[in-house]
Amino acid sequence: MDPRINDLNIKFKERNHTLQPMIVGLGIQTMEECAELTQALSKMVRAFTGDATLQKDTPWLYMLTEEMADVKICMDRLMKYFDVEDDVEEIKDQKISRTLERLK
Repeated sequence: MDPRINDLNIKFKERNHTLQPMIVGLGIQTMEECAELTQALSKMVRAFTGDATLQKDTPWLYMLTEEMADVKICMDRLMKYFDVEDDVEEIKDQKISRTLERLK
């Protein structure tokens, strides 16, 4: 198990949780925004595969861009609330490095 997991749990427990209803609401909002991003990605795939059921004038790229922005806003707020911005960047960098190594 990654030792950072315990460190993150300790950091979280040390925080003031008077904002619990707010963070629950943000969690729900983030799930909804992720679902909307999934739907926009589905439209993109359908556009690229020539799905005849997708309306020709569907603004899939705009929809995708808008939903990515919404999800990013939610993720930024979550990272700020839990004070894990640096942890997320570190893990992201490690995952990118691992992927690049696998591609060699």
